[in-house]
Amino acid sequence: MKSCWFSLLARVVSFFLVCAIFCILPHNRVMAAEDVRPSVEIEVSGVEGKLLDNIKGYLRLLQKKDDPQFNSNWLKFLHKEARDDIRKALEPFGYFNPEIDSSLEKIGKNKWKARYHVVPGPRVVISDVDVSLSGEGADDPSLKELVEKFPMKKGDVLDQRMYEKAKKELIVTALSKGYVDVHPTVKQLLVNPEENTVAIRLHVDTGPKYYIGDIRIHQDFLKPGLVRSYIKDIQKGQVFTNTTLLELQQGLSNTGFFSLVDVAPDFENAGDCLVPVDITLYPADANTVTFGFGYDTQVGPQAMVHWRNRRLNSYGHSMDAWVNVSPLKNSFRGAYWIPAGDPRTDRYGIITKVEQEETDDTDRNTADLEGGYYFVWQDWSSKLFTEAKLERFRTKGNSWTRTKMLSFGGRLERSNFPKEVFPRNGWYLYSELRGSPGLISDTAYVREHLRTRLFFPAGERGRFILRGRLGLAAVSDYDSYPNSLRFFAGGDESVRGYRWKELGPKDKDGDVVGGRNVMCATAEYNYRVLEKWVAALFADAGNAFNSSLDKIYVGTGLGVRWLSPVGSVRLDFAWPVNEDGRGMKLSSMKFYFGFEITM
Repeated sequence: MKSCWFSLLARVVSFFLVCAIFCILPHNRVMAAEDVRPSVEIEVSGVEGKLLDNIKGYLRLLQKKDDPQFNSNWLKFLHKEARDDIRKALEPFGYFNPEIDSSLEKIGKNKWKARYHVVPGPRVVISDVDVSLSGEGADDPSLKELVEKFPMKKGDVLDQRMYEKAKKELIVTALSKGYVDVHPTVKQLLVNPEENTVAIRLHVDTGPKYYIGDIRIHQDFLKPGLVRSYIKDIQKGQVFTNTTLLELQQGLSNTGFFSLVDVAPDFENAGDCLVPVDITLYPADANTVTFGFGYDTQVGPQAMVHWRNRRLNSYGHSMDAWVNVSPLKNSFRGAYWIPAGDPRTDRYGIITKVEQEETDDTDRNTADLEGGYYFVWQDWSSKLFTEAKLERFRTKGNSWTRTKMLSFGGRLERSNFPKEVFPRNGWYLYSELRGSPGLISDTAYVREHLRTRLFFPAGERGRFILRGRLGLAAVSDYDSYPNSLRFFAGGDESVRGYRWKELGPKDKDGDVVGGRNVMCATAEYNYRVLEKWVAALFADAGNAFNSSLDKIYVGTGLGVRWLSPVGSVRLDFAWPVNEDGRGMKLSSMKFYFGFEITM
């Protein structure tokens, strides 16, 4: 009996399924024919400028018309909703009673035209402004001033963007003062459409003021005193702000010691509004190795290996080593670093460097050992150092000259550029003064080297760059003066159009041996053709010399720069204007390829 009932039920269900399929299939075929994505032309009249732009931003029909799923039913629905979209778009500007005429017309096979004529009407006028503070910050002078100077007054027309900006400024200022729990208890714009007025109600409760409590550091791989020296600007009792914690986190991350810095305020245990802060530090990998390959138009193709140990011991000592190999210049540099004073900016360095260099005229082998103190003084990156140098050098075909030198010196460096990929104003200055009294040295000398760059805006998309270089030296025995301290001109960072270290005083055989002094200048114009592409025109002039600047060499050319997120990639083509015997010929053209970071 039970099986009969199941059989009957199955037949009834099958019957209804078959009926449904036969009823639905034809309908679906019709819908498919009608649901080919329609095209719609949208016309908005009666408004312009910011009002028109905002309407286009709110109009959902405009946003959805190119959607692959767009169909005629969707078109008709969004057209009906367009009035509400336009009203919402006008409200931020104070228009609450607009007149909107709309129409939707079929102008061809599956083609439509939607028209909207908008009369914004009068802007609503502010009838009353009620802005008040409560809580512990109600008497805070800076917050009271913002309330008293609230930019919207009775009788003004409403600008909702200005209202939102003023409200945000009040909240953000309270947060920066330590009122972490600040929040609006009332935030209303009460519009009376009949009278075309609006009343502003904004009541803000600041809550209590919080301060930083105990700073608890959780780590076991560095000396606690070293870690605390990186955060000594943040003390217990300081006003609590999220910005302060973010700066603390960034400062610790920048040390390179940590793979992760977790800074967490403990509000649950904030007794007397003192918020404990837990800092949990996770160690970064001690050793890193990077490889680089490239082409330098001064020394040719080159390869680089850089090894670094961020954390040699619990005192924060670190070590670096670089190896650079190229056809004209090979070098090794190793450095040992020790945190000093304020370890965020100060450190001691012991640096050894070995170089082998070959130009068209000279060869040299140099070994340096330097002890230096690196620090920041009045926003200047500064350095005081002692350097021992052993060097042998020669001009082509002549015997080697060997010299030793113990030098003392200092360096200042500073840049002031906006953080942009194409800065149009700013400056950079570098100065190094070094010398030797002749003790434990083959000669006494004093040497000053200055470099500078200045950026000036030129029109809306251009900039001028002025670059200068000045080197001066007084030497008692020039024959013993190291080649690595002599000045040369020519090359990418000097007078383009001439080879690297091609310009300077020559010996009796015509080989460039370098000079006591150098003077070079550059004038360059850049024009931003596209968002990431810049065209350049430039002229360089200068020379290296001993007693007097008898001849100034000039190079000129053009180039292109690609603006990457971390700096500009440069390609320049330059010609020597007054190269002896050749002049500006196509065969004399030289190209320079490089990478520049504006700091």
